[in-house]
Amino acid sequence: MKDDLFAYLKRHHRGRDMAITVHNLAHVFDVPEREIREALRDLNLGGKPVLTSVHPPYGVFYAWSQDEIDEYRASLVSRLTSLKERIDALDRISLDPVQMELF
Repeated sequence: MKDDLFAYLKRHHRGRDMAITVHNLAHVFDVPEREIREALRDLNLGGKPVLTSVHPPYGVFYAWSQDEIDEYRASLVSRLTSLKERIDALDRISLDPVQMELF
């Protein structure tokens, strides 16, 4: 399914302006959305330029330019930075023993 998905995106959804939603891909391939997301992750990890759009039109597409790849990478770094900030904030939380007894 992964190879078919890659071929489909490369043929029909080149560039951000041709993005397709995961929901629509699931309909095209008649599989659950989760299976599409897992295949997309596997394609990314395998070095395939399959990206998701961070601006309208939202969805999945085959990267057609280095700018699209750079923009997607920047969005991932931004999300990673935000998650790191939240993790650091959680690490600073210390409930005192009285609060813990309430649970």
